[in-house]
Amino acid sequence: MKLRRLGAALLFILLLAVSVLAEKAPQNNPSTQNASPAPPMPQKTGAINDYSATLGNESRKALQDLITTLQNDGKTRVTLLFSRLDPFSNPPQFGEALWQAWQLEGERSIFLLFVTEENDWQFYWRTSADLSASFADPAVKEALAKAQKSVSDHNISEAAIDFVTTLKGLYVVVPVTPPPSQANSSNTTTTQPSTTNVPPDQMLPQQQSSKFLSLPMSFWYVAGGVGVALMLLLLIRAAFLSSCPKCGRPMRKRQESIGYSQLQRRSSQRKSRVVYYCPNCRYQR
Repeated sequence: MKLRRLGAALLFILLLAVSVLAEKAPQNNPSTQNASPAPPMPQKTGAINDYSATLGNESRKALQDLITTLQNDGKTRVTLLFSRLDPFSNPPQFGEALWQAWQLEGERSIFLLFVTEENDWQFYWRTSADLSASFADPAVKEALAKAQKSVSDHNISEAAIDFVTTLKGLYVVVPVTPPPSQANSSNTTTTQPSTTNVPPDQMLPQQQSSKFLSLPMSFWYVAGGVGVALMLLLLIRAAFLSSCPKCGRPMRKRQESIGYSQLQRRSSQRKSRVVYYCPNCRYQR
């Protein structure tokens, strides 16, 4: 009888101890009691993730063109998120969580976060390690300050487009083109057919004129001298024919018929000559 009572007492004490330990277990482990599941992260849908419906069609297209140019020509990946919900109520913490959740870590990667709660927009940016030094550029610092001001003024689309445009100017190298005058001269030099070893009858008119104008200056001096001499001879001859060698009076000109044969008379072929005569002294030649 005593053994039964003793066993029942021990069983009661054991059950009481178990119940007390079960009640005190949550209080002795506060970390388990306060643990909460991680807040849900927005899903990445592409380079532009507009969960706040902030961008219009034109702004989205402009941003997409800039991002594509940076990706293709600048080898730089840009990701943007526009959100009206911050599960941490802390944009830097939210941005770091997205950087890890979206696996944005890599070479030449940039993440831009535009987030608001109660219409108070905030701007956060994050870059990969290889681009962090370039963000110390004065142009980037000025663009960041301008973007912060635009975000404060609720010009979210303008802030995003302006800042990504600055990134394009920083990372995309524009090829240098020669001035139009040099380009035209080089094209003319390369496309003009050569006149070397080409027969004159097979040359184009432009080729013939260019080859004619390329003669040395000595040729033009000799040709000019010959032309002047011919003009002087013509003037002397005209003066000699127009004045009488005896009295110096002006001479006149007339045509005279000369003798012709019987055969020429039948064929009506007559010959004539020009005679210069002086009306004063009757000199003629």
